[in-house]
Amino acid sequence: MCVSMPWFRLYNETVSDPKIQTLDLCSKWMWVTCLCIASASGERGALKFGNVPATFRELSSIAGIPLHAGELSLRKLIDRGMLLEGEDGCLIVKNWAQRQFSSDLSTERARRSKERKKAEATFRERSENVEATPQNTDNRIQIKDINTSAPSPQEQDLLQALYPHGIELKKLRELMEDFSDKDIRGEFRSAREWLDTPKGKKIKSIPLFLRNWLKRAQSKPKGTSAWVDENKEALDAWAQ
Repeated sequence: MCVSMPWFRLYNETVSDPKIQTLDLCSKWMWVTCLCIASASGERGALKFGNVPATFRELSSIAGIPLHAGELSLRKLIDRGMLLEGEDGCLIVKNWAQRQFSSDLSTERARRSKERKKAEATFRERSENVEATPQNTDNRIQIKDINTSAPSPQEQDLLQALYPHGIELKKLRELMEDFSDKDIRGEFRSAREWLDTPKGKKIKSIPLFLRNWLKRAQSKPKGTSAWVDENKEALDAWAQ
């Protein structure tokens, strides 16, 4: 005996199955009705109410179809091999077990979920018992961690100044380190305008182009860096 469950699998191919496509609307609905009853049955796949086989009259009544039309529809489903007649006269949905799986039952899903949670708990327990690995102070590792962290507000500002021309964050940081004496933000805005020209659109490597651009740029006058940074919003508004 199988446990009753409130749903069953209905496959996409149902609408393209030749057996179903050539059925009349009444028979199609009767087929859906039979699937619902077979799913709710204590013996899944069998059209039964408790231990009693469902009759043609009962199936027609549940489907809301006149008895004569319901009987014709059921006979069509039997003739096409979609329903089978058991020795006790009970109708059975053919290949039910091959199309509906025991793993669909909530009890089976609950069992698998319990086993998965148990395995996860065991893994966490084992992980907590492992001795902590000493912190690696190798400079190369530290640089790698810096290069993979999220952009700072200053870096976001530089990326915005270059938009829509992108550059990897790692390459941006290299430029910021190598050309700390240059007005990178202002140069990015100028470079962006040049990149929008026909010649600029042919550039294949943005990082290499920006590096050469910054090499030719003039250094910032001493003492003006802090003032420019503090008043960049006002300067941007004036430059628009």
